[in-house]
This record gives sequence, C-alpha cells and structure tokens, in this order.
Amino acid sequence: MKTFIGIDWAGGENNKQLVNICIIKKKKKNTDVSYAIVPENEVAKQIATIEKLIDDTDADCIVADIGFGSMQCQVLQSRFGEKFKSCYYSSNPTKKMVYKSDTWMLTVDRDAFISEAMDLAGIPFKAGIPMPSKGQLQALNYAYIAMSCGSVK
Repeated sequence: MKTFIGIDWAGGENNKQLVNICIIKKKKKNTDVSYAIVPENEVAKQIATIEKLIDDTDADCIVADIGFGSMQCQVLQSRFGEKFKSCYYSSNPTKKMVYKSDTWMLTVDRDAFISEAMDLAGIPFKAGIPMPSKGQLQALNYAYIAMSCGSVK
C-alpha cells in the first residue's frame, strides 16, 4: 500500500487559518480517499498535527502548497526530508509540472490538472467550460467543500 498526502493552507471564516488535508491510500484493488480539516491558527500546533498524521499514516509522499505555509513547509521538510515536497502554482501550459530536486519543490499548472481531473471524472466541456450533470455537480460541490471550506453555486 502507498499513502499520499496533499496539504493546502487556506484562510477560513473570521480570518482563521485552516489546513485542508487529503489522504490517498492506494491499495492493490482499490483506493481510499479521506479528507481532514485542521482549524488551527497557531503554526506550531499545525506542524505538530501534521507530523502526527504523517507518522500515523506512514505516508510515502507529502505535497504541500507553499502559499500560506512556507514556514510550516520548511520545518516539515527538515523533519521528513525529500518525501515532503512543497508546491506552487504557475500558468505554463507547455510544462504541466516541474520538479526541482535540490529544493524539493514542485511547480504545477493548476488549469491543466483541473482539466485532467474533469476528464477523468467524465465531465464534458462545451467551449472550454466544464458542463457537469446535476449528479456530477453535487459530487464536485462535496469535494470542493471538503477541500476548501467553500461551496459551488
């Protein structure tokens, strides 16, 4: 079994910092996906919570958005080494993803990955705009809420 963790540092209600976490456990015959939201402003507590999660899940690879979490990423990279990678978004359709091994940093084209996720989910596009069915929209809304504490209208 392989375990992957994705982390996004996001602002929440009343300017409280939220840490959105997606955990993917890939098994031989299936894949489990779970989400966690850590409503914590204090950086030291965020780091401690994430360290425990990584230890408890024995994660093979962790990727964290460096945006609001640059200090957290530095501390966690010093503890977990190369398996903890930071990530930031760019707009470069010619290179969907670039990895710099000397800094353990990924640069990804978010639009390309969102488009691929829509394709994988079987959501049709019309003039470049995703056109999900009502059921697909409900599933997307659930995933969006789980990962960003927002909603899709």
